[in-house]
Amino acid sequence: MNILFYLHQFPAFGGIETVTATWANYLASCGHRVWIVSHKESPQSCLALKLDSNVHVQHVPGRKWVCAENRALLEQVAEREKIDVVVFQDSYARIERNLDGLWNRLPVVVCEHNAPLCESPSRLEQLSPRALLLWVYRRWFKALLEARRKRRLYARCNTYVLLSSRFYGEFRAITQIVDWRKLREMPNPVSPVFLGDRCETREPFLEKEKIVLCSATLTYLKGQDILLRVWEKIAPHSPDWRLVFAGDGPDRANLEAYVRERRIPRVEFLGYVGDMKPLYARASILAASSRREGWQLVLHEAMSQGCVPVAFNSYSAVYDVVEDERNALIIPSFDEEAFGRGLSRLMFDSDRLHTLGRAAIEKARSFDVPHLAEKMMTLLETAAKPKVGAR
Repeated sequence: MNILFYLHQFPAFGGIETVTATWANYLASCGHRVWIVSHKESPQSCLALKLDSNVHVQHVPGRKWVCAENRALLEQVAEREKIDVVVFQDSYARIERNLDGLWNRLPVVVCEHNAPLCESPSRLEQLSPRALLLWVYRRWFKALLEARRKRRLYARCNTYVLLSSRFYGEFRAITQIVDWRKLREMPNPVSPVFLGDRCETREPFLEKEKIVLCSATLTYLKGQDILLRVWEKIAPHSPDWRLVFAGDGPDRANLEAYVRERRIPRVEFLGYVGDMKPLYARASILAASSRREGWQLVLHEAMSQGCVPVAFNSYSAVYDVVEDERNALIIPSFDEEAFGRGLSRLMFDSDRLHTLGRAAIEKARSFDVPHLAEKMMTLLETAAKPKVGAR
């Protein structure tokens, strides 16, 4: 097959980009011809984004997200390379109109890489009453536009892919679609970079350090402010442990200032880390305090190295990625006391921590590419069949 992945940015250090690189490399290794077309790229390097030499990357020429030059480039690639299937990696950048010349000519698979009900949370406590009313109106209007957008994408595509079947209800509630036969679910795979030797070993904990790791962009969405409040309370009782933030972002200065002002002990900010595998291998616990997610790649990336997640259930697919008390701890959303108790339980019970860590390694293996490959190929081959009508 000749397969075209279309997304907003590539390469870039993020979940959508990592998943795109993982599937592109696998498909190329199986003899398929693969192209990736994107609008922009990030200079950051990441081992998980290293591409097979048979994967071809091209960037659209237009500065505007949607314009005639970008549409023409996509049509040229499709025509020249005899593309069989287009995979639109939807990241909520409104670039789908660049596919206008392809919807009726080629099968298009739309992959939604977040929870359908996901909204970027706001710091409402900082809003005045008037600003709060304006925020409510804008949120309602944005939700209305997004519902229309999802219905339009669903009507035009051959297959609409969600990260989990748990999201089917959310999607149908938002779009009010009647015929939902196009819906499919496809979990994110673990990049092969994180698998291999460590998944084969039975004693991966000899080199573990007393590190609670948070690996995420430093933004309000990821909940690092919540984690710092939790750590402030439990740090005095766990003097041998450190809280380490891997990642950069717009909230870094505020978070570092909070640590200084409150004199919170043993907190480190590493900034951007290109190769996370050694850090996952050293860390004992992954603190996942996000306010909202679709499918956190960092969970099974960390689990592949025996790093045990403690995660909020702020999105339903977390139950697909981890299992409470078997390979992770799942905490009721935004319950800071419960999150602190969960961290403390593992910090003071090394046997329990190691038991969950071993189970986490096994769980991560169920998301490796070979386990999901048949499902992916079935999805692409099914998409190439004639469209099912949608109402």
